[in-house]
Amino acid sequence: MLRPGVTTDDLLLLLVSLGHAVQVTDECRPQMRNRLLHISLAGLRADHREPLPAEAAPVLRLPHR
Repeated sequence: MLRPGVTTDDLLLLLVSLGHAVQVTDECRPQMRNRLLHISLAGLRADHREPLPAEAAPVLRLPHR
């Protein structure tokens, strides 16, 4: 279960951001991707009840390949 207020757009933006972080840190500091993933997943947990910032994540438009 996810914390209240998390949207599909939030999850898509988070996945793209994590993917980019993996690309940037993969060779130089691979342990950072595990840390960032852990922080991200912990923040999504349903037991986090404090409200999220009012502005939701923007609708993500991925380039067509």
